[in-house]
Amino acid sequence: MKTREEFITSMCLTWDHSFLAPRQEVFEGFTFGLTDEQKQHIWNNMSQVYDKIVSFIRMMPFGEQ
Repeated sequence: MKTREEFITSMCLTWDHSFLAPRQEVFEGFTFGLTDEQKQHIWNNMSQVYDKIVSFIRMMPFGEQ
């Protein structure tokens, strides 16, 4: 079974596939990745979703096995 942190990281990656990529400029005017502030914002939102919804579903008998 995944830990809380692993599960939230998976949720963050589903929300934004560049979640683990550092912010960098690929070429002039085009950047890729997220800033630390953006990553923290997504993490906080996903942890609230996990704590309020997903953790209860995982405790159900039909949850993660």
